Amino acid sequence: MQTGSSRQRFHQWVLVGHAPPHDESLLRSALSRSRLRMRIAVWKAAYMPIRPILHTTLILILIGFCATAEAQRDTPRASVILIGGYAGFVDERIIHHTAAGGGAEWILTSRLAIGPEVLYMTGPGSDRDLFVVGVARFGLLPFTRRVVPFATIGGGVMTHSDRFSGQTFRSAEGAFVAGGGIRVVLSQKVYVAPELIVGWEPHVRGSVNVGIRLP
Repeated sequence: MQTGSSRQRFHQWVLVGHAPPHDESLLRSALSRSRLRMRIAVWKAAYMPIRPILHTTLILILIGFCATAEAQRDTPRASVILIGGYAGFVDERIIHHTAAGGGAEWILTSRLAIGPEVLYMTGPGSDRDLFVVGVARFGLLPFTRRVVPFATIGGGVMTHSDRFSGQTFRSAEGAFVAGGGIRVVLSQKVYVAPELIVGWEPHVRGSVNVGIRLP
């Protein structure tokens, strides 16, 4: 049975020791009443303290879009990215996940790279999350350098699924990520980039990106 449940609402049923209602209309009604209050509380707890970081990152990305005149002819244009790491989701407690995925990246200017990413996160039991996002990375130095610190911001959609009492509960909603890392060039075609991300639904992700530059 599919519902509009979210991670927090689903785990509320579990924590109080009751199975979710079997009548779908009752389940939807019960979940919708707590949706807004819960999301506002989670937002204030997890995101209000990092507003300056998000605003600064947005400004850096806008500056990057305005810097097309800096594009260099020898700037690598496209890469395939492999991603692996850890993600911890904020709930009543931290829910540990492994994260794996990949994507593509195009360098538009010497300091701006964009591209899609897909991440699949595996949590305890049947807890699963899928993120499909578009990401922009702004280099604090030109990406032609061997070591480049960068800021990251992106947005897209996430889906969450879990099972309880033999039923599968799924939800889908908007997602965004922000953070940064350091890109280290290993050869003309390969680089690695440790990255730290915070995102919605509330989570923190630490991962290593491996980029393979295309001809």
